[in-house]
This record gives sequence, structure tokens and C-alpha cells, in this order.
Amino acid sequence: MSSFSRLYLRKRGGPNDRVWMRCETATPPSPDPEASAGDVCIVKNGASSTVLQYDGSSWSAIGGSPGSTLGYFDPAVAPASGHASDVEYSGGSVAGTTVWDPATNGITQTAVNGKNRILIPHDASVEWGGVYKAAPSGSWSAWTRMGMTSSRGATNVAMGIAVWGETPGATSDFHFMYRSAADGTSAFSDVTVQRYTSYTTFSSTDAQMLRFPPSSGQEWFRVRWASGATRISFDHSMDGVCWHQVFSTATPFVTPTHVGIVGLNNAGSASPMYILADFIRFNTDTDVFKIPDGQSV
Repeated sequence: MSSFSRLYLRKRGGPNDRVWMRCETATPPSPDPEASAGDVCIVKNGASSTVLQYDGSSWSAIGGSPGSTLGYFDPAVAPASGHASDVEYSGGSVAGTTVWDPATNGITQTAVNGKNRILIPHDASVEWGGVYKAAPSGSWSAWTRMGMTSSRGATNVAMGIAVWGETPGATSDFHFMYRSAADGTSAFSDVTVQRYTSYTTFSSTDAQMLRFPPSSGQEWFRVRWASGATRISFDHSMDGVCWHQVFSTATPFVTPTHVGIVGLNNAGSASPMYILADFIRFNTDTDVFKIPDGQSV
């Protein structure tokens, strides 16, 4: 394209179709009836370009001033103004989450190098555990980035994101999405959504799909709760930008009041497994196409 006056990239589908990124040759108006909060606009003026973001009422520059190096948006960086329920482990504290150890196996959480290192001891039975916190009221999305370490050849270890309809206990129903680990020789594993009626009692599987683990060893898990539509959705991402909806239903297993990180260590060897989590973050946007809050760097 040799020249343009306006270029739109749109989300596809239905009455909620909206622009989330566009290009202009002049700064768009503020307020902008065509924009929604979080939209991005690149304004090209001759040899220079400026990147703007809309906050719901006005556009402001987030990078790309003439002569400068254009930054990029990083969803892993804590947003400048996060949600009141956010838990950031980068500050060296794990006080924002509570251990869920219904089998009393010795699950712990420890602040290590800006992450929450969640120890999931080996158990001969299939018994889930992890950490949790209270969810906000109304509609919300919650997401986390994490990875796990275990002994080579461990074939039944897993990590994931979960919701409960009450303060988690031994007999609490929970709905969750998890990654089962590669077995030390395979290069792939599954992402699965399941329902349990206690920490050890399987109920049903909602979805299961092959998702290649990212080379970084860390991946993203998100749950979206639309309270008005009573719809729960689980999404998975390799980078926090491109998301894949794994499962969604308007007949939820639980009405979520708590959300957290869960793990399983039923491996063939008796070695411990660790989940390394960066944060649990929230916002009130339940759109599958919404990129989680972060900031430009």
C-alpha cells in the first residue's frame, strides 16, 4: 500500500464488532464515537509515526514520537493502573493468595525471583491443590502466566487455572482448565477443561485439545465470567496476545466466587513438582478478543 487515509483491523462477528487497531493520517477526535477503551491507533505523518491509545474519552500517545525508538506492548508487564483484586508476585510477596491443600500433602507457596513458587508434592493418588483468592463481584476476566518444573519422564503432572463457587475446601466443586505436562520425550501435551466435585473426585471433561507448549516454558491461562449471561469461558495462550477459547458454556458448573492456580503431581517418580507463577490479574472485560492489560515498554 503506497498511501492510506484510514486502515482498520476489526474483530469479526456480530453486533459487538468493533475496531481495536487502526491507522490514520491525522490524530482522531477526543472523544471518539468510533473508539472503545483500549483501542490503538497509529498516526502516520510524513516520515514519523505516533502510537495512540484510547482510554474511553481521549487519545494519548504511548510511543513513536519522531526520532524515538518505538516501544511495544507487553502483556506480562503490570498495568500502570491495575484491578483492585490483582496479585503481583514480582514484588517478592505471595500474601495475596492462600494455599489450598485439602489432602494435607504439604503444598507451599514461596516468593522466589519475582515469582510464586508453588510446591506440589508427589501423591500416589490423583489429588489437586494449589492457591486461590476471592474473585471480584460482577463480570470479570482473570488470567495468569506460569510454567512448571518436574523430573524428566514425569507423565502425570499438571498446572492450571480454576474457579470455585465457595471458599475452596476438600469437598468443594471446582471447574478448571489445565495443561498436562509433556512426558520428557514428547514435544506436546493437552490442554483440558474438567469438572471435579472434590479435590480428588472427577465429574466430567468439557474439552480437550492438543496445544504445543511454548519454547519459553511459560504459558497463559484465562477464565472469563459474564455474570449477566451466566457464561463461563476458558482461554489459553502462548504469549498473552493471541488467545484460543478452549471451552465456553452458559450453564456453569459453579457460580465463581474464588479463582486460583491448581496443580497435580501423580507422576511415576516421587519427585516434587513446582509451578512458577508471575501473577493473577483481573479486569472487567469478558471479550475473548481482548488482550489482557499490560503496558508499553
